Amino acid sequence: MLKNSPMFVNLVFNSLVNYLDSQPLLDLTVKEFLWGYDDRLVKMASNVLPTWINFAKFGLLDRMLDEGTNVVRMTVPSNKQKLRPYSIDQFNGSPILHQWVKNDERPQMNKCSLNASSEGLLFPRHLTTDMNFLIYRKAFCRTFPATYSSTSETPDGYPVFLYKFLPSVFNSSLDDNKCYCPKDGCLPPGLSDISPCYYNIPVAVSFPHFYGGDPSLMDHVNGLSPDKEKHESTIAVQPDLGIPLAVNIKIQLNLVMKRTTNYGNRVEKFNGLTLPICWLKLEVKGLPKSLNSLLYLCFNLGPVLVKAIVALTASMGFFLVGLTVRRFGKDQQKHHQQQQQQQQQQQLQLTNGSDGRRGCYGDGGDGGDDDGDNDHDDDDDYDGDDGTVESGLITKHKSGQQDSGKWYLPLHIVPTSSVVVVEYSQDYARSR
Repeated sequence: MLKNSPMFVNLVFNSLVNYLDSQPLLDLTVKEFLWGYDDRLVKMASNVLPTWINFAKFGLLDRMLDEGTNVVRMTVPSNKQKLRPYSIDQFNGSPILHQWVKNDERPQMNKCSLNASSEGLLFPRHLTTDMNFLIYRKAFCRTFPATYSSTSETPDGYPVFLYKFLPSVFNSSLDDNKCYCPKDGCLPPGLSDISPCYYNIPVAVSFPHFYGGDPSLMDHVNGLSPDKEKHESTIAVQPDLGIPLAVNIKIQLNLVMKRTTNYGNRVEKFNGLTLPICWLKLEVKGLPKSLNSLLYLCFNLGPVLVKAIVALTASMGFFLVGLTVRRFGKDQQKHHQQQQQQQQQQQLQLTNGSDGRRGCYGDGGDGGDDDGDNDHDDDDDYDGDDGTVESGLITKHKSGQQDSGKWYLPLHIVPTSSVVVVEYSQDYARSR
């Protein structure tokens, strides 16, 4: 911060440091170091420049996690979307990162813009293995590419995609990272400058123990032992729902002391060194019980219920179809029987009609009567003892000496067949 400042500013700063007796090395508790401690220089600066230094205590995590009030516009799922769902469209009204991108530069031409990055909280549903993401967090002052690594399962048995931050994420020599280089030159591979987001304090991030970084970073620091298993960062995302089920992010904070004489004699011994301050492990091992219950319903109980409902619905469908077919068959059989009965009745009516005409009118067709009984038939009338008078096929019943006026027409010519009573008047019968 002081390296590029005018000589007058450096002189005033060194005078204040000497006056307040500020020490380069302090004996602090972990809580004070991370969440803030009283420093007379910081307190004075907050009183003189309250709009710029708006805090009275300086703590490492307190400053990194205090992102202030931000307005994030995201892309929601739709049928006509061009960007990925839940990706950042604008951050505080801008699609670019002003710390790295010039105002007159087109965002799509600069790799240091948001570029449809994600906050890491929501991902698109139905992920595939060829999908990679950019993760943006304001605390890290840039985007990080998360690359698909493998497919695995959580301890609860849920399938997840593992995304990792490759060791080359902080390699400034790559084209995707050159835009993150400060004006006075890029940092060694393995470091990423974040000073534009923190009052130009010379702070850089890296993986723990400079994992994946330039070996020269460890030349003047003892006790460093980079290990892939211990210092690699991963994110486990459920591919069907697009939600992270486990997070394991490891970041190291470093103080970059470039060679200069402006720091004063108290820090001269640290010139040209990159000092590891601490490394953080941000871990989410699992979800709350309420969310785990929903996941259990979605992945364990849900498929069984769906299969059971499908089987039950199919069984009911087959049963209803069978019942309908059976009823239709019965209706068809009943209809066929009714048709047969109607045909039999029609045949009987035709047969009886032809027999009656033959008995009443004779075979000659001229109404002649040769038997002398004056009844217009060829048969002899028979007057039985039972009071009946037979005239061909028509039988007239007598009751004593009087005619009953009832004539009987046999259904069949068979003698034992039943008869139908036909009500005729005597005049009508004689005329026939």
